[in-house]
Amino acid sequence: MILVFIVACSRRSGPDVQFVAGRVLLDGQLLAKADVGFNPASDSAVAAGGQTDAKGVFNLTSARAGSRGRGAIVGAYVVTIRKYRNRVEDLDPSPDPQKDPEGAAKWQSEAASLNRLPPESLIPAPYGNAATSPLRAEVKKGRNTFTFELSKDFTPAK
Repeated sequence: MILVFIVACSRRSGPDVQFVAGRVLLDGQLLAKADVGFNPASDSAVAAGGQTDAKGVFNLTSARAGSRGRGAIVGAYVVTIRKYRNRVEDLDPSPDPQKDPEGAAKWQSEAASLNRLPPESLIPAPYGNAATSPLRAEVKKGRNTFTFELSKDFTPAK
């Protein structure tokens, strides 16, 4: 009886997902810290997302009703990719509040002001919108790997 309970509890709950990974390039260069979204082209799939690492590589995770699975459900997707400038990273490092409380307070104020500015996309905005993104992916049963090559000069056809 206990063995049955352990086996039943060890099963993953959530959607049946397939492994999905890939990489993103912008004008031939690996794109780090970009958000990758797989938006279902039909109602039968569930959205999946991930973020590229320093080498432009991403792994997707799907979520439905709080259950998470590594990958995406089999189906067709419109792919969105977004990357925004982090203006706070442009500031000099924050002074040590113990050694320079006035400088640290000034830095905090500057950072807060920068965070109130509208986001600045580092790639063409159409890639980040499911209605305008030209990127598509078909997830199949098994292991899926994609490469998305973006261009700074991209403008959607009208």
